[in-house]
Amino acid sequence: MEYHIERNGSQSGPHSEEEVRSLLVRGEISENTLAWCSGMANWRPLREVLAANQSSSQLTQSVPALPKPDFAQQPTASPQNYPLASRMSRLLAMSIDHLLLLVCMLPGFILLAIKMGASCFDFADIDPEMSEDVMFALIAGFALMFFGFIVYMVVQIYLLYKRAQTLGKKWMGIQIVMHSNGEKAGLVNSFLIRSIVVGMITSIPYIGMLFGLVDICFIFREDKRCLHDLIASTSVRKLA
Repeated sequence: MEYHIERNGSQSGPHSEEEVRSLLVRGEISENTLAWCSGMANWRPLREVLAANQSSSQLTQSVPALPKPDFAQQPTASPQNYPLASRMSRLLAMSIDHLLLLVCMLPGFILLAIKMGASCFDFADIDPEMSEDVMFALIAGFALMFFGFIVYMVVQIYLLYKRAQTLGKKWMGIQIVMHSNGEKAGLVNSFLIRSIVVGMITSIPYIGMLFGLVDICFIFREDKRCLHDLIASTSVRKLA
């Protein structure tokens, strides 16, 4: 039996039952994902489609397949039929990510601290007549920090693209999903909106500080969605 499934607002398939169950295990789709297979009149939640095919086993080849419905007119799955990540697991995941960023940039910090001391971060105190080795250490230190930051971002963006997880979220067993159906969020929602757009807002003087405080407080909502989740139409779910 082959299945067509809805993924991020578009039709995907056909997929074998083994492929569908593999996507379920990896958290890329949920039991509420809309699905269709030969013999069905309309799109239905995947759990119902799989259960129906198990109970009423084999459709004979002589039974003609019904025409596929207009995918765009089908209803979406009801939200929040998936386990939400706990507030503590989200806090720990964020802490792990920040710690990893610090570790990636630490070699540059150490080099600057050894050669320059505290004045390396205060350009007003830098002696314009400094020796060449000190100038080299200054350039190398900032280059190392930048390189560490780039490595960190490449790894995180790759994981967000493949699994909608950062390293911290992966280790905590949680995942960024679309709030409407619990499916793995795409890179636009999981990174561009949640991180870049929200980061631009928080960089605005005064407004950014207020936004950041409100964003954190929103985690205490019943659905545990921060303000950046609402903006990106995402939630964070606990993986089985």
